[in-house]
Amino acid sequence: MRTWEGVCRMFIDRFSFHPIAEGGLVRDGLRRLRGLRAPEFDRTLGQPLVREGLAALHDGDWDRVAALYSSQTADDRYLWIDLMGGLWPVARPLPSGARRGAALKVAGGLLVTLAWRHRGAGPAHRVSETARAEMQDRLRHARMALDMARQADGADIVALGFGLRAAMGLSDHEGVAAQTDILLTTSEACLAADLALLTAWEARWGATQEDMWAVIRDREHQGPAWIALEMRGRLQDCVWHEHMSDVPDAAERHKTRRDDPNYTAELLQLQAGALAGLERPQPRARSLIAHNVIGASMAALVGWPTAAPHLEAIGPHLAEGAWEQIEDMRDPLRALGRMRARAGLEPLPA
Repeated sequence: MRTWEGVCRMFIDRFSFHPIAEGGLVRDGLRRLRGLRAPEFDRTLGQPLVREGLAALHDGDWDRVAALYSSQTADDRYLWIDLMGGLWPVARPLPSGARRGAALKVAGGLLVTLAWRHRGAGPAHRVSETARAEMQDRLRHARMALDMARQADGADIVALGFGLRAAMGLSDHEGVAAQTDILLTTSEACLAADLALLTAWEARWGATQEDMWAVIRDREHQGPAWIALEMRGRLQDCVWHEHMSDVPDAAERHKTRRDDPNYTAELLQLQAGALAGLERPQPRARSLIAHNVIGASMAALVGWPTAAPHLEAIGPHLAEGAWEQIEDMRDPLRALGRMRARAGLEPLPA
């Protein structure tokens, strides 16, 4: 006898005769019909001001948006903007009226996140011309807003982090260098912006892995959370040398390095320092970002069981971007369940 799911999947397009419903969508629909709605992934990552910020944006209240921005630490500001940009409807324009420094920083950061959403995931050759044009248009507007904010208020490390991402998307290497020079003069600490800086100087974005490591060594002394920079750098070395480099024998040489017991011992020592340091009070977003980044690197480079303390620390708040190189993130809740199981952890309560 056919199951209801099987019957639902047999609905077909009368012209193509292909199923029109994906299995996951069918299952979610059946759960709703039975009153068993599937749990939803919390895309605010538990950050307390995301919903309030979105409500202010929907109302076009840029004064409230600016006040919320100014009330947070740098890492919380950065993650707040990025999460709102992930939740704002991608085709909906932002409300007009952002004219002052803090509001312009938020508007610029939101446009950067929305631009990268327009691009979509995957390698550059798979991005359509329409998506690329829309992305670049938003990035140009983002850069204008961020430049105006800097002229009004001076350098802000959060705005500079988003400015780096704008320059990367526009393939503007001079812009990356200019944003970097300004960022390195700022005094406020922001792990999220430094991770954007690291990415901007990777070989896959037109620099070199040596450039990336120079950035890491310059920025890593700001606290235990910045151990995440070295962890990300090691993961990106693996990605570049073993999967992307054209240098003969690069993959074999890097695999040999990773097989050295000293390499694993170094990672475990770094992790121990991070875990001890992150027990001390930190801005919430900084701790969350660090645990996600370090957990992903340990899972990839040492093994899933070593990611367990980081998965425990983040709970349900999975930062998808930190894990997307090693795990399918199309369904974050299921991905988190798979990852916890591999790490030897019990499922999170429903």
